[in-house]
Amino acid sequence: MERKGEFTALDVPVLIRAAGENHMNCSLAFKTGSRTVRVCFEKGKIAFISSSNEDERFGEYLLYQGAVSLEQYLSTSRLIT
Repeated sequence: MERKGEFTALDVPVLIRAAGENHMNCSLAFKTGSRTVRVCFEKGKIAFISSSNEDERFGEYLLYQGAVSLEQYLSTSRLIT
């Protein structure tokens, strides 16, 4: 079943938790002004995140947080450019 629409009354964490707990394959788009952040799920796991703001780079954030190594970051960056 495909569901589309605006869920302005729900908090972001509630939507993300629902996608995970229900093992959903879906894409959630969060819009604020001209900025759109899209979170894509496969079987309830986050598979991809994108932002319309070029200053928001999720890979760089993971590198900064120590969640990925520089080697992992660089090899992945080559795959998506």
